[in-house]
Amino acid sequence: MKNLLLFIIITSSTIFAQKGVDIETVKYQRSSLHTIIIEGDHFPFKETILKAHYNAPFPEKYNNHMLEEKSFQHKMYKVSNDDRMARGLKPKKKESESDSLLQRAEEMPIKIEKYFKHKKIANQLVAKWFNRQPDGTFNMDLISERGVYNATEMEESIAKSTVKGQAAITDAGEELINNTFVVVSASYFVENEPIAAAIRAAALIVADELEKNNPMASVLTRTGAEILYESTKDGYSVFTGAHLYQLKWNDSIASIFYKDLWMDNSNVDPEKIIAFDESDLFEMVYVGSQAAKTHIAMWNKNKEKKKRKKPKFQKDYFNKTTVSSEKKEKVDLNKIMTNTKKEYLALATVRNFEKVFVKLQKEYDIFKTKTPLHTGYPITAKIGKKEGLKGGEKFEVFEQIISPKTGLMEYKQVGMIKVDKKQVWDNRFKSEFNSENEYSDINVTTFKGKKNLKAGMLIKQKK
Repeated sequence: MKNLLLFIIITSSTIFAQKGVDIETVKYQRSSLHTIIIEGDHFPFKETILKAHYNAPFPEKYNNHMLEEKSFQHKMYKVSNDDRMARGLKPKKKESESDSLLQRAEEMPIKIEKYFKHKKIANQLVAKWFNRQPDGTFNMDLISERGVYNATEMEESIAKSTVKGQAAITDAGEELINNTFVVVSASYFVENEPIAAAIRAAALIVADELEKNNPMASVLTRTGAEILYESTKDGYSVFTGAHLYQLKWNDSIASIFYKDLWMDNSNVDPEKIIAFDESDLFEMVYVGSQAAKTHIAMWNKNKEKKKRKKPKFQKDYFNKTTVSSEKKEKVDLNKIMTNTKKEYLALATVRNFEKVFVKLQKEYDIFKTKTPLHTGYPITAKIGKKEGLKGGEKFEVFEQIISPKTGLMEYKQVGMIKVDKKQVWDNRFKSEFNSENEYSDINVTTFKGKKNLKAGMLIKQKK
């Protein structure tokens, strides 16, 4: 078995060196992911936004560990003052006090954890790992598929308490099950006009105060306030918050599971079925949160002071919509032929989710992914702006090897590479509609580094 795996890896490396390789074709141990959307009535176009999340491409560098339930209503889970104080938050003056955006944000992790316990999300994730069947039995098929293990040896080791297969079971726990994550996100839509009006009002007060002693400064302040108001009052601002959780799995949990809850089709035990369903052995651990903001401005062509070039393939356009992030990223959404405001909002929502996802990966090293090199020379990979790349980022390069002692997969660092800022792939959701990317044919990101790397080697960004 060890020799066979070694042969597969060597053969694969030889083939990959000759041509580009897609992410899906490379066998390596990835983290697993389930995503959940928090529902609420606090934003317009609710159904459109939920649909956009459901239809967005799944992050391809994670194992798809999605459960059946993909959203929940946060209002179903009440937060008491006892809950707040247990979390280190100040109690509300009145239990019935209406919640603000700030209060909602600080209470959301409490509601999420109540939801996890109520729905036994950790148990569901474990059940999926062990391919639980309708009759309650488990098997190692999924773990074997994702981790390049021998499923039969692992199941025999559990049943007979033999040494053979035990190393693979331990490795599967550490490398696969323990790296199971849940990202819970919520999007809030706020109309821009009230915020823009409040900023203008504050600026006009300052202008009035300046008028007596500095008339010129007063005029400039007033003019600037009006210009800023006109440029920001239309459309919405989209705020997305994302909370990252990890499935807790260690040797003691594994020992109890295999001893008291595991059963295969040779030994069906109704009591173990109930014991697993009701068990509090499994839990989700909070890792951290991140947030992102996107501004959506909509205006009529006739109101524009400057003439703008029309897209070559579209004769007329009456409404122009732009999505921009905090860093003034521009997206020309007129190039979406079926241009409706709902689609614009859906695009902004998915883009915002991509941004907050990148922030989680950059902030929490445990959530970072490995990516196979697409080609060894030139050095390229199928990652880009969606992963937050701009140029200059450094990545470690790893080679997969089989340990001669354990027969398990190990990762050996073989180099360091840097992103070429002139050749960064724009792989963001619907990136073909970016005005800045109209004529770009780049479909990989190029790196600078030594020339002895091979396609299929894995790279991981340094913090």
